[in-house]
Formats: sequence, structure tokens, C-alpha cells
Amino acid sequence: MRQLLFWVRSDQAEEVCTRAAGAGATHTLRVAATPGQGPPQELLYVHLPNDRFDAVLAALEPVEELRGAFDRDSIVLIEPPPQALPDQVTDVTSRGPLEILVEGLQSLGAWPPFLLYSAVAGAVVWAGLVSDTTFLLTAAMLIAPYAAPAMTTALATARGDARLLRRSVGRYVSGIATTAVVAALLTLTVGGRDPTPLMVRVADVGTTAILLPMAAGVAGALSFGRADRTGIVSGAGVGMLVALALAPQAGLLGIGLVLGEAHLVTSAAFVGAMQLVGINVAAGHRVPRDGGAPDDPAGARRESARGTGHHRRHRRGPRRAAGPAVGDRPGAHA
Repeated sequence: MRQLLFWVRSDQAEEVCTRAAGAGATHTLRVAATPGQGPPQELLYVHLPNDRFDAVLAALEPVEELRGAFDRDSIVLIEPPPQALPDQVTDVTSRGPLEILVEGLQSLGAWPPFLLYSAVAGAVVWAGLVSDTTFLLTAAMLIAPYAAPAMTTALATARGDARLLRRSVGRYVSGIATTAVVAALLTLTVGGRDPTPLMVRVADVGTTAILLPMAAGVAGALSFGRADRTGIVSGAGVGMLVALALAPQAGLLGIGLVLGEAHLVTSAAFVGAMQLVGINVAAGHRVPRDGGAPDDPAGARRESARGTGHHRRHRRGPRRAAGPAVGDRPGAHA
């Protein structure tokens, strides 16, 4: 369940409640507010299933000067008797397209920490490859921040959002380049050496190499679409799965450039590109099934440009309420 908060003029509250109920909201609560200036206002709490998020916002779009916010965390609505509680809290729906989009945009984060984590991952990958130590590669996978840009690339492809695609691919390439540069600088500092057996194994492109990014893409799409506290696999586990497909190749790319090993460079570049394509294809096919692809691409691009949980609309011409105010109704679903 999601809780939306709207503040509107008192003469609009009835219309907002009616429209929200018609789009699938299960409960509405009106609270009189005291604005510092201007006309009287009301604060509206709207509870709705996760998959009705987009429908409710679309239904409220014609309302003049509507402003609102939502909490990304899920809520749980309960009703007596206590024996019915298990059925109420286990009926969980996936998140809607706009909420998935907001999750993807916010997962990109700021540039400085992203580049710092990429650099640290490069140092750990380098240490693992040159010392032939596998567990260091595992540590680098936990640090590498490639999951967010890889998954938002798939999300942008599924939505047909060119702006988000450019941002995501740019972030992805920057992270890979940072990791490769750090590995190359460390190799130059320490001195050249022959490729280790672990480097050779990482550079090997097997017939099943495409399966890993495909699995990572599906897992990432499921992680984006699921509701809070419903994941069997944690977000960190999904991120590690995506990094497993990318981090070792990024470090190998930098090391191979310094050592002058063309086969390491070409293999790492090919595998890295194949991993991104595989993740993009797998997640791109899965995200629409979870509601990640919009019915209105133009509207999706407008929402992508905002990238925020704050919703505001200005429209000309007053709108009249379509019916009576809506109060609490039974049958809420978590």
C-alpha cells in the first residue's frame, strides 16, 4: 500500500476524493488545514494499492493547482478482526511505472560518491587480479556501483526515454572508465608483470557468458518492480550479481592496456559490452511486465524530466466535483 498526501483548496477536496476513489484508492481522509495566507485548504491522505499509483495521479491531473507528495516506504493497513490480519498484509501488488521510474532516478545518486566507489572497486579488483586472489574480486563486486546505471539503462530502453538513456549510459561508462583507470595506474606504479591465471580465466569468453548478464537483468528488473519488504533476495545481492558481470572486466581492461596484452583488452571490452547489452535486453523485456513501460511515452518523458515524488499541476478553467466525498471503505489491500 502507498500513502499519498495532497494539499488542495477546500472547494477542491471533494473532487479529489471522488477522482482518487474512481482510480482505485481504497481510503481517503480529509483534514482541515490553516494556510498562512490565501483561501482555506485541506490536507488529504489517500491510501491505495501499489499498482494504482499511476492511475490515481492520472485521474487527478485535471485538478487545478494540485500539489502532493508520497513516502517511498510502504504502509500496512489493518482492519478488525485480528484473524484477518495475515490476509491483509500478504496481499501485495507490484509498484507502478512512475514509482519504478522514481526509484531508478534516485538510485543514480550523486557523482562524487559514485566515482569514489568505482575507484575503490578498481583498486580491489586490481589487487585480486594481480595476486590471483578470488575473494578480492568478490569484495570488489560488493563495492562496485554499476547496478544502478545498468538497470536504469534498461528502464530507459523499456520506456523509450532518450534523456534517461543518455544519463544512464554516461554514468555506466564513467564508472567502468574510473575502475579501469585506477587499475591501470596501480599497474604502472607497481610495475608490469605477466598476466596471472586469474586474469586469463576472467578474459575467457565461454559459450555460457551471456547467461550471467541475462540473469542479472531479470533479477534487477524484479528488484525494481517489487514492493517494499517483499524481496526474497536483498537489493545488495542483486547489485552484486550485476557487478559480478562487470567489475572484473573493468579492472582487466586497465591492466591489459598497461601490460600491452591485446587479447586481455579486447576480451574485457567485448565481455563488458556484452554484459550491458545482456542486462539491458533481459531487464527491458521484464520491466514492462512489471509496469515499467508507459502507455504514454510522451507523458513518461515529462515525468522523467521531473524525477521526483512531488506532483503539481496547473490547469486553466475550474472543474466541478463529480460526486460526493469519499470516506473510508473496507477491503484495503497491503
